[in-house]
Amino acid sequence: MLKKGIRKADIVLLLLLLLLSALLFYRRSLRGGEAEAVLVISFDGREILKGRLCEDPEALLKNAEHADAKYLSLQDGKLVFSHPDGGSNVLEIVREDGEPLGIRCIRADCPDKICIRTGIIRLETEPIVCLPHRLMVRLER
Repeated sequence: MLKKGIRKADIVLLLLLLLLSALLFYRRSLRGGEAEAVLVISFDGREILKGRLCEDPEALLKNAEHADAKYLSLQDGKLVFSHPDGGSNVLEIVREDGEPLGIRCIRADCPDKICIRTGIIRLETEPIVCLPHRLMVRLER
């Protein structure tokens, strides 16, 4: 009878460990891994950049699936979107408190500044949108 009790306890412990492992895997997949994050920048509904998000903006532009140099440039280690009618948005790649990589708009000359107030976006969050400049910045898998 003692063996049967130990065996049941072993099975319960094993099931608990499997459940804990599954929960940790699920939580990680919800947060997204930084290797999976793809930065997509659209202007007027057309993608102007699509590439794997990395800490170095120069490497991001160089290794991007496509990047339209007509609208995007680098300045002081930041991505700069230049609107054809004038105006710009400055995007910064960030990592804070051990979180996965994210991106935020730190400067814009649009009147409402909603793009700046959006803050840092990461996978599974809303995009950065600048309506006056018809710009959308999002992270996807």
